[in-house]
Amino acid sequence: MKPLAAALSLLLLAACTDADRAPTSPGAASDPGVAPASDARTTAAAPPATTGDTVTAPENAPFCPDGETVVFGCRNSAGVDALCGSPDGARMTYRSGAAQGAAPPAVYPSDDTAPSQAFRGGTLMYSGGGGAFLRFDHQGQVHTLYTGIGRGWEKAGVVIASAGDAPIERSCDGDVVSQIGPALFARSGIPTDPAGFEIP
Repeated sequence: MKPLAAALSLLLLAACTDADRAPTSPGAASDPGVAPASDARTTAAAPPATTGDTVTAPENAPFCPDGETVVFGCRNSAGVDALCGSPDGARMTYRSGAAQGAAPPAVYPSDDTAPSQAFRGGTLMYSGGGGAFLRFDHQGQVHTLYTGIGRGWEKAGVVIASAGDAPIERSCDGDVVSQIGPALFARSGIPTDPAGFEIP
């Protein structure tokens, strides 16, 4: 019996040793519901799951969908601010958001309102240059898209103002695309905003 007991003990010891060496599946944690530390690191470092479509980073995202004209395009810390014209020129749509494929936090107008009814604008005079702005009201906020150039400076961005709050200023980073100006206003019948604008 002693030799048999000793043999069984050796077999059990070998089985335990092999089990310790066996690879652990991601779902097999020693504590139920808690992943091993190595699995947690792998999960954190792994890229997000996709449905096959590549999610474009904000700095590489196109300003407008295919087929639309970029009337104003600006990348900033909030992602992308863009004003896009329809292929027939009858509509303009403002979108702000992050990566392409992500739901933008603002879209204006949400219907087929003509630019002459949805926007207002104006031109700006500066020493050695000038500028222009386009403005609209959306969800209780006044959005102003602007570009300007003067002696030794050039600016573009978006200012979002709410009653009683300090305005949010988003300056453009890198290249800016803009058609905002008298030609656009005349072509789309956009009225002049009597309130004017001063570039921050």
